[in-house]
Amino acid sequence: MEIIGIKCSGAILISLIRLSKQYAAYFFKARKSVRALEAATERLRERLSDVDTRLDSATRKGMQPRNEVEGWLKRAEHVCVETEKIQAKYDKRTKCMGSLSPCICVNYMIAKSAAANCQAAEKIYSEGMFEEYGVMVPQASTEVPITDVSLTGTDRYRNLAVKFIRDEAVSKVGLWGPGGVGKTHLLHQINNLFHKNPAFDVVIRVTASKGCSVAKVQDAIVGEQMLVKKDDTESQAVIIYEFLKSKNFLILLDDLWEHVDLDKVGIPNKVSSIGNYKQKLLLTTRSESVCGQMGVKNGQRIKVDCLDETDAWHLFKENVGTEIIENHPLVLKLAKEVANELAGLPLALIVVGRAMSTKRHPREWQNCIDFLQQSRLNEIEGPVCYEESVFARLKLSYEYLSDTNLKDCFTSCALWPDDYLLDRNKLSEYWMGLGLVEEEDIQRCYNAGYARIRELVDKCLLEETDDDRLVKMHDVIRDMALWIVSNEGRDKNKWVVQTLA
Repeated sequence: MEIIGIKCSGAILISLIRLSKQYAAYFFKARKSVRALEAATERLRERLSDVDTRLDSATRKGMQPRNEVEGWLKRAEHVCVETEKIQAKYDKRTKCMGSLSPCICVNYMIAKSAAANCQAAEKIYSEGMFEEYGVMVPQASTEVPITDVSLTGTDRYRNLAVKFIRDEAVSKVGLWGPGGVGKTHLLHQINNLFHKNPAFDVVIRVTASKGCSVAKVQDAIVGEQMLVKKDDTESQAVIIYEFLKSKNFLILLDDLWEHVDLDKVGIPNKVSSIGNYKQKLLLTTRSESVCGQMGVKNGQRIKVDCLDETDAWHLFKENVGTEIIENHPLVLKLAKEVANELAGLPLALIVVGRAMSTKRHPREWQNCIDFLQQSRLNEIEGPVCYEESVFARLKLSYEYLSDTNLKDCFTSCALWPDDYLLDRNKLSEYWMGLGLVEEEDIQRCYNAGYARIRELVDKCLLEETDDDRLVKMHDVIRDMALWIVSNEGRDKNKWVVQTLA
C-alpha cells in the first residue's frame, strides 16, 4: 500500500511540476509567445483571404454564403483583432522598458494571452476548409396588385402571350400598342400567372420607361433577386449572367422605349444558353420597331388594340357605376356617347369613367360630351400626335378635380420620373412646402395630404401599389400632366423635367 501511495503521489507531483514549468515560462517568454502568435495569425489571415476569394466567387454566381462559412469568418476575424490588441500591449511595454522588462507580472499576462490566442488561431486555421462556400437560394417574383377592373376584351392578348411563353421554340415575345391600351395590365396578369409556377425558377419584372439604360435594368434585377451589387456594369453583368445561366427564367420588361443590349445587362440569349433551360423574355412597348430591335420575331409580336364598342361600353359602365347610369333616362344615352368619344382606349375609359362616377344630372353629361367634342375640333384645326389627342380626352378628369389646390397637387406629381414610387408622407410634406396643404397643426396637414392622395387615387390619377405607403403615376397620366402645365404643349419649356435612368 505504501508503494502504491508513493507512486500516486509521484505522478501527481510530476504533473504539478510540469504545469508549474508551463506557467512559470510565461514570466520569461513573452517575446517568444508573441512571435509565435504573429506567425499563427499571419497563416490565418492568408486562409481568411482564400476563403474570402472563394466566397466572392460563389456570390458572383448568385449564391448566398453558407452559415458555417460566415461563422468561421467571424471567429477568424475575432482572433485577428485579439492578436492586434496583444501586439499593441507588448509593443507598448517594450517601448517603455525594453524587451527584458523587470515587471514579470506584465510579462506573465502578455505571454499567457499570446499562447491562448495562438492556440485559437491554429485551431480556426485547421477548420477553414469547406466543400461548399455558398448555397443557391432561388428568388420567386412577388405577386403584383392590379386594379380590380377587368379589361374586358384583352383576354385574347394575354392568352396568346402565355401560349408563346410556354412554347419551347419561342424565346422572346413582344406586346406593343399605344399608351393607355392596357399593356402593363396584361404584363401584371402574366406575372401573377407565372410567379409561383414551377416551370420557372425565377420571374423578374423590370419597368424600363423612357431613357432606360443597361445599369437601370441591372439595378432592378439585382434589387429584386438580392444579388451582389457592383459599381460597374461589366462586373454586374457577370454576376447576373452567372445567376441566370443555369436557371429557367421569365423576364418581364415593361414600357421599353428603345433598344437595350441584353448581353451587356447579363441576360443569357437563347442561342448561347447553357443546357436545356426555359429562358424567356416578354416586353411591352409602344413601338413595333422596338420589338424588332430586341430580337422579337414577326410572329411573336402581339399588337394590343383599343377595345371594340361593346367591350368599351362595358368597361366604361363598370367604372361609372350602374346606379349613376340608370339614375336618369337621358343619362344612359349620353353615357354611351361619352364612351364612344373615348375611342375604346382603356385608360381613358377608366379615368373618365371615374371622373363621371358622381355626375347624376344629364346636363353634366352633356357638358362632358361638349368638352370631348371640342377636343376633337381642336385636333381638326391643326395636326397633333396621337398622344396629344389622348391627353385632350383625359384632361376631363383633371378639370373635374374639386379645387385648384388639388389640381396643383396632381400636376406636381409629374416632377418625379416615370413609374417613380411616391411616399405618401413625403408627398404630403412636399405639398406642405408648396403651400398646397395648410392646416392648424402638422398632424392635420398630414391627414389633409393623405385625403388629397385618396381623391387622386379614386379618380385613377394616381395608382396604389403593393406597399400601402407608396403610390405611383401611370406614365400616360404623367405625360398628360406635363402637357397641361406646358399650356397643352404650346409652352414646352414652362416645366423642364430631366429623368435620369
